[in-house]
Amino acid sequence: MFEFITKYFWILFILGILAGIFLPFSSLFTPYILHMLMFVLFLSCLKIDINKLFRKIRDLKLIVYLVFLILIIVPSFV
Repeated sequence: MFEFITKYFWILFILGILAGIFLPFSSLFTPYILHMLMFVLFLSCLKIDINKLFRKIRDLKLIVYLVFLILIIVPSFV
């Protein structure tokens, strides 16, 4: 999918421009525009190596430690 987007970026770019011109005030997406922009900015700044992610997810000690830290320790100080 990523290769498709990078190879045919110009098509997606032109489609976005045309949608903005012909559907500028579409009431369908108006309540979600801010959330969509935040999601796009978050994903554009995110660089994830999928193999590294799966290796970290399989590390049970790390997961237990983080869950304990986030759900037990931090709320006890707040």
